[in-house]
Amino acid sequence: MPGSMLSSSHIDIIIVCVKGTLNILNERQISKSETLFNNTILNYNVNTFPSSQDESELLQTLTETIENIVNDILPTINDESKKYLFDMLHEYHYDRVDKKFEDSLTTSSLPAFLNDLESTDASLKAFQAAWNGEIDPVKTFINKYPQYKDKSGIKGTTLLYSATRKKHLELVKYLVEEAKCSIDAQNEQHIEMALTGSGGSAPDFKANPLAGSSALHAACYYGYLDIAKYLVEHGADYYLKNHAGETAISNALEEPLIKEYFENYLILGYFKEIGPLPIAPIIEGGQKLIDDCVWEYKPFQDSKWYSFSANETKLLSKSLRIPPNEEFQLEIHLRVPKGIYGVSIVKFLRSGRNLNFDQNLAWIRCRGSSILNFDCYSLWQIIIDNNKFSSSMQPLNFPSLSDQDFTLQENIWYNCPEKINSQINRAINYRQKYLTLKFPFLSDQLKVNLQAFTFTFTKNSKTFSGFLRWIPKIVSINEYATNKITYLDNFQPMTGSKPILLTSEHQRTLMAMDDSNLENLGVHEMIDDVDDENTYSNDYNTPSDGENAYNFKAMNEDINFASQAMDEIFNTTTSSRTMSLIDSDDSTKYSSKSSPIEIQTRVSSKKTITADSISASSSASSVDDLTCSKLLEANATIEKLQGDKALLEDEIRKFIESNQIKTKQYTKELSKLQTKLKKIEDERKTMEEEQQRLKNEKTRLEQENVRIKQIKAEIKTVDYRNVQSEIIDNCLAPCHSLLIKTLKNISTIQGVPLVDDPLQLFFVRLLFF
Repeated sequence: MPGSMLSSSHIDIIIVCVKGTLNILNERQISKSETLFNNTILNYNVNTFPSSQDESELLQTLTETIENIVNDILPTINDESKKYLFDMLHEYHYDRVDKKFEDSLTTSSLPAFLNDLESTDASLKAFQAAWNGEIDPVKTFINKYPQYKDKSGIKGTTLLYSATRKKHLELVKYLVEEAKCSIDAQNEQHIEMALTGSGGSAPDFKANPLAGSSALHAACYYGYLDIAKYLVEHGADYYLKNHAGETAISNALEEPLIKEYFENYLILGYFKEIGPLPIAPIIEGGQKLIDDCVWEYKPFQDSKWYSFSANETKLLSKSLRIPPNEEFQLEIHLRVPKGIYGVSIVKFLRSGRNLNFDQNLAWIRCRGSSILNFDCYSLWQIIIDNNKFSSSMQPLNFPSLSDQDFTLQENIWYNCPEKINSQINRAINYRQKYLTLKFPFLSDQLKVNLQAFTFTFTKNSKTFSGFLRWIPKIVSINEYATNKITYLDNFQPMTGSKPILLTSEHQRTLMAMDDSNLENLGVHEMIDDVDDENTYSNDYNTPSDGENAYNFKAMNEDINFASQAMDEIFNTTTSSRTMSLIDSDDSTKYSSKSSPIEIQTRVSSKKTITADSISASSSASSVDDLTCSKLLEANATIEKLQGDKALLEDEIRKFIESNQIKTKQYTKELSKLQTKLKKIEDERKTMEEEQQRLKNEKTRLEQENVRIKQIKAEIKTVDYRNVQSEIIDNCLAPCHSLLIKTLKNISTIQGVPLVDDPLQLFFVRLLFF
């Protein structure tokens, strides 16, 4: 018979035995001091020896009792239940083959053993509750045993996988957002697969798709679009593989809605679609370079990006793919029938026609992965677009500290903070099309389109938009210590530093170094200009491909001119970290602002150059070169620290000034509020007086109303439908005698009564009719 599932009744028997033994140990107070015993009980990692023969016998009896209970349970449960029980007992040296403990349990291990038994018992109910979509039991379990929230249950699945498998979205949201379960927690795996990523060499390894699957695997396989979208939006890894080598994306291929979602969510190519859905992320140094990028330029006075031609794209891409034993060129020239353009590969800047560095300058960018296309690392920059001319060609940095006075300038490139760089690079490597960033000083909801290299955000009810681009990371390797890498600033002079692209190979070298061997860790750190007149030129010769195609041209005079012009553009503002000669023809004349170490470095540099020109193989020259290099390194480090100190002092000063200004503003506002309060108080008194007047008026009106009611009550109503009888009864009848007498006294003319008057006629009719 296959057997049943492990149940709480099985575990409860063992729990009762362990609790009974712990109670006996406490009652006997076997340890030398009660405090020591209590501390020992709490210390799960101390393997305390029994303090007496009685204790030893008690623990041995408990161990044998548990062995007997387990042996009674095993024939009644199925294989997965046996494995679950064995895995729990394994930590306490239980041999699943001999079905016995290798050593007796100890006083120090009993509390931990009891806790594991109770958590195992609770897990049987909690994992079933997750399968059923019952949130409350799962909450109770995680609150009591949070260390088990990402572990696999008796069926080998995690809580998050179980909830996803049965399409319980609300439970999934609780596990991710409140319980903080790992969104990529995988089901139970083979130990070799978990450690090495491949279990094929293990004899007991099985390509079971359930093993190693994540919640996203389940959502994609069963077509749960809403859960799949939720998991991906919260960072689930769709390239994670299970034991069958399946990714969530490969599981989605049979589900049209999920497949369509990934087709819209992922970048399938920049220049052209790469084909079906990708099966793996972009790995640094892990794949063959391809051509999948779009080179573009944006004139300073324009807000649109324009694509280079196919041949131009080919030449620009070639400038970032450096063959072995060739030097990296800082600048190249692109020749067209109507002129020649200079392009700075480190600044991603294009000159105007005929090397005009005063007009028609343009920024350039490459939409695509720097790793996949060129195997080089990159720095990301953003610019706010407002359809105006670029106001600066020197990129700015976001403050490293909170700065209430920071104001974002438009149409200027900003270097992204390191954390933002990492997030964008990961999204690019995962071919993610859309990304929402919590960007310091900008917005908590900065929405990036990595296909179009654009972004938008809303601040103070106003929507901003802009562009992003990457520029290559440039480093310099010390020729005297090849295991040292110095980061260079792309927008500072690099003459004499032998710059190279930071590739995956250099990065691996950097990661392998000891921290003490690193020269400079700042991403944007610069080195000093050592007045080397050498410039780097591009010596490509490529046939023209149409009238509008660019050509590389090796012209030393043009390249030198371009290099000088580029330096003039990017050094219009003197940097405190750049040493400059007042008179380049006199090595003894230096700027009055130069520090002693700068002057000493300059002199050493000049001496070294002179010695090199006399004898490159001279040992004395080598020593001077090494000394010069060390001095330059020390000078760069000192100046960087001084610059950082000045920056921090400036930020602190601005912070203090800002607080002082705000204090004055608050004082002024307080005075205004006090004046306003007095005005409100006066208005309140006026309103109270008006209220009293209205009360008096109300009293008067009420009294008048009572009087009117009294008058109304005294007025007798008349029924006008019987008005004649009313008149007779109330008016004529009381005056009957008087009326008769009056009528008799009326004189007549010729014996006819005088009844011309209407009232007389009325009375006559009343009397005689």
